[in-house]
Amino acid sequence: MVISKTPIKIGFHFLNKQSHRARALRLALKWKIKDIYLLEGLERKHRGYRNYAVIGDGKIIGLLHVRAGMFTHLFLNVPFTEYLGLRLKGFLSRNYPDNQFIFSHENVIRQIIESSIFRIKRVKEFYFMEVDRNSLKKYPGIQHRVPTVSSAQDLLPLFIKYESEELNVNHTYSERTGLLLAVRRKLQKEEITALYDGNKPVGIAGINASFNGICQIGYVFVLPEYRGKGYGKRLITAHAERLLSNCSKVVLFVRKENIPAYRLYLSCGFKVTETLAQIWLPGGF
Repeated sequence: MVISKTPIKIGFHFLNKQSHRARALRLALKWKIKDIYLLEGLERKHRGYRNYAVIGDGKIIGLLHVRAGMFTHLFLNVPFTEYLGLRLKGFLSRNYPDNQFIFSHENVIRQIIESSIFRIKRVKEFYFMEVDRNSLKKYPGIQHRVPTVSSAQDLLPLFIKYESEELNVNHTYSERTGLLLAVRRKLQKEEITALYDGNKPVGIAGINASFNGICQIGYVFVLPEYRGKGYGKRLITAHAERLLSNCSKVVLFVRKENIPAYRLYLSCGFKVTETLAQIWLPGGF
């Protein structure tokens, strides 16, 4: 239920206790929030993320899911107002000054842009897409496998190129070492599906988050020279088919402007169920 009046007092409460996160999770499900990052973070505490309740006049009116130095996911159950925006900017500038991205529903991002409170460099719009076992289409014929930890060094260049192309992140040597450790952890959990041309890895797909039988695909990347040749379809369907052996549904985000990827996911059986957006704040707050 949307609170009709504009809250007079707005604050942000860190959800450190399990009981607080459980209450926030119930609200998130009631509000039909589909962000698996947020839902997973509320279900089980993760050292890399922090969750906050947005409090208006003593009631929870929204939720924040934050990773320091990277992004802020914002979900509101009330209209975005200038006062709320100023309070949000003040909170983030004090606590997360280096965060450069705010992610939310498309209408909230539009209201943020119209408020002119934040210095915005770029806006990206996303389709939220879903597929289940009955809808997934299959495209056999290209070699794929679930790589082992020993493959981490071979797969690292694909992860680096993905983060450069999709996230505008250019890793230093030390940061690449950290990314290699993250890749090894994903391989240990068998979260990665890889496509090969002979012994050469040419495509990867992983898992960003999971919650209540729903898996969110992430780190989807195919080398440019292999695009348009059926590798993407095979990668997505093989990865989704593997995940659906344990999950009831597989979801993902795709940029609206990325028409080839959007059409690829449609051809694999995915359908659009929501539209979201992200603003990029150069230099953070």
